[in-house]
Amino acid sequence: MDRRGKFRILDTGGCATRCLLPEAAKAARERLGEGEVRRVPFTCEVSGEYVAAVLIGEAVAERILGAAPGLLRDPTEARTLASLAEATLCACDVATLLEYPQPEIEDVLRALAARGLTEERPIAGMPYFGLSRRGRGFVESGLAETPTPREGP
Repeated sequence: MDRRGKFRILDTGGCATRCLLPEAAKAARERLGEGEVRRVPFTCEVSGEYVAAVLIGEAVAERILGAAPGLLRDPTEARTLASLAEATLCACDVATLLEYPQPEIEDVLRALAARGLTEERPIAGMPYFGLSRRGRGFVESGLAETPTPREGP
């Protein structure tokens, strides 16, 4: 925790427990269509909650970018924001879902929080991120034209 009482993401790998299995995330990515949304359910071993991370295709990422002009810089930010549509997640689970390096996702999450699109909250002493009201509005707008998310891989 820093002097302002805010939790910080560790720069040395972050999470002690990786809850989202890489195999489940990979299977979902392999089956993801350009205009699709997939839910990847898992049990968070830190919070004990059964949650789902959301994975979006390229066309959906472009719609979310269009819904937030000037606030989202690229599809990675749109995918990161959308991953939080149904759950509060830690950086390592978002990195596993998107198959990006964890330090890159940590930077994206920090940037989204600085723009007021996500909110950080501690769970068992670890920083987790969820959508802010503002961020939720952009994600819901981008997902509005998308068929119901498919479950699992």
